[in-house]
Amino acid sequence: MYRMKKRSSTSHRARLPETTSVPLVLTLMLTVVLAALGSAMVMGTATEMLIAGAHRDGMALFYAADAAAEFAVEELARSDWEHVLDTGARSTFVDGTAADSGSLAGAPGYEVYAYGRFSDLLGRAPTAADPYVVVWIADVTASWGEGESGGRVTDVRATALGPRGIRRTLTLTARLMSTDEEISVERISWTQEP
Repeated sequence: MYRMKKRSSTSHRARLPETTSVPLVLTLMLTVVLAALGSAMVMGTATEMLIAGAHRDGMALFYAADAAAEFAVEELARSDWEHVLDTGARSTFVDGTAADSGSLAGAPGYEVYAYGRFSDLLGRAPTAADPYVVVWIADVTASWGEGESGGRVTDVRATALGPRGIRRTLTLTARLMSTDEEISVERISWTQEP
């Protein structure tokens, strides 16, 4: 009689097909692609944050320069501005550190008028992010003419210097006129420098 041999269950295992390594490779490739996409998104977000910060700092400097120019025009209107334009006298807003060293030379024909930390101009406590503002003035009456109502024309150039080398400069051109009763200021032009 023919006897059948009993097979043990451990001796016969089902063989896995060779294709089972393909899903593993595809899973690893998908993981690498998703990691690359995730890191690209993080880099893009970080770059956007830097751009937004630079824009915010630039706008703060722009407003600081604008305020410094307006301060200078109003101070000129309240003072003996003809004496200031003729002699190069300085503003009451000076901190005595930078201009004394000659480091604030302006464009030809411009004289340093006011300079200091913006917080000092505002009369508040200084912060680490305070810009440094510098105002130059120049008598440009010859190029504009005295006009119908007379008066001297003054360029007021204000620059605000901020962190990471950011700066904003603008030029305000104003006609300063005085009569026996009052002093008036006519703003002729306003430009932001690149």
